[in-house]
Amino acid sequence: MAQEYIPEVKKGDKRLLLLGGSPIIIGRQAAMYRRMSPKGEIRSNIHIGGTRKTVEFTKVEAKIAEYIRPKLIADGLYFVGADIVGNKLLEINVFCPGGINNINELYGINVGEYVIQDLEKRARIWKTHVNATESVSVARAV
Repeated sequence: MAQEYIPEVKKGDKRLLLLGGSPIIIGRQAAMYRRMSPKGEIRSNIHIGGTRKTVEFTKVEAKIAEYIRPKLIADGLYFVGADIVGNKLLEINVFCPGGINNINELYGINVGEYVIQDLEKRARIWKTHVNATESVSVARAV
């Protein structure tokens, strides 16, 4: 894999969690944090010694999220992590969005609970829709 070097990476990268194509916002806090590289390394992954910091959700991240939202929805990507450096989207993590524990600890919020509540809400809506559809099908069959 080859990737452009972006000088802003010296300030770290940002991981933004999205749910249903939109940034997760709990209260006024976006589920997002900055990852800083360990000394002598350009990668900022926590598992290689990177550190984490709080970060503000800005118009740049909002614009990136807005831009990728239609594709995430079209592809059925419900819960993802977007990695951002400067004003560029580096990648979208679809199998392991990661960072919930870091975000929870940095901001004192509970991202996991938020995701579960959203899943439960979607399940209730789906169940209601399926039941309504079955009722219509039965009524038409008579």
